[in-house]
Amino acid sequence: MVGFFEGSASLFLAGLAAFLVEQAQAQRHFDDALALNEQLGALPQVARTCFAYARWLLQQQRDAAARPLKQRAIDLAVRRRNAGSSRSP
Repeated sequence: MVGFFEGSASLFLAGLAAFLVEQAQAQRHFDDALALNEQLGALPQVARTCFAYARWLLQQQRDAAARPLKQRAIDLAVRRRNAGSSRSP
């Protein structure tokens, strides 16, 4: 059986809270999603969470808070790409 892990459900709850303009709840869900994905070592999901969180923070005019999350998402994506390109066919 092959499974696929979407990551913490809190990421989806953060998106819903943001849509409903529940900013405090959105931030709590983003923080929860990031913590759980990190704890599980799910780096692609950590990158996706960082990206979504940074985008939301930018929409809130919180550029300084978004910057490290955006950079972390980029760093994880580059690291994953480089790891994939170093494999032999």
